[in-house]
Amino acid sequence: MKKLVILLSLMVFACSSDDNDKENQTNTPHEDTLIGTWKLIEHKIFSISSGEMVWITITEPFNFTYEFGEDNSLIRSNYVCDGTYENNPTDYLVTTFDCPEFPLPDVREYHLSFENHNLVLIEPGSCDESGACGYKFSKVISN
Repeated sequence: MKKLVILLSLMVFACSSDDNDKENQTNTPHEDTLIGTWKLIEHKIFSISSGEMVWITITEPFNFTYEFGEDNSLIRSNYVCDGTYENNPTDYLVTTFDCPEFPLPDVREYHLSFENHNLVLIEPGSCDESGACGYKFSKVISN
């Protein structure tokens, strides 16, 4: 009987420990690092009504994800091929998608920063009336 009580006690503690760990988990990254999967959540565009650059929320089906690998591989969820990236210096990012379907590689440059654990990519010199110039991504946390 003692063994049964001990066994049941161990099972209760083991289960309650898992529950506490799940309760303490959040969707906030613990550090700002480029490596991982990022989902587009906002675009920075020129607002005709205010005459200023503003962030607007992006919803399905217009958002996409970037997956930055430790080996400099890059996957964009809605793109025809995989790519690569360079992140040197650390506040600058160059993405390259060299797809066989394209006559030339798709190369884009961004200033990179983190704001409240969100990845912010700003295209140099493009924040004017010409369209979207900034992209804000939220890190996708897998549990």
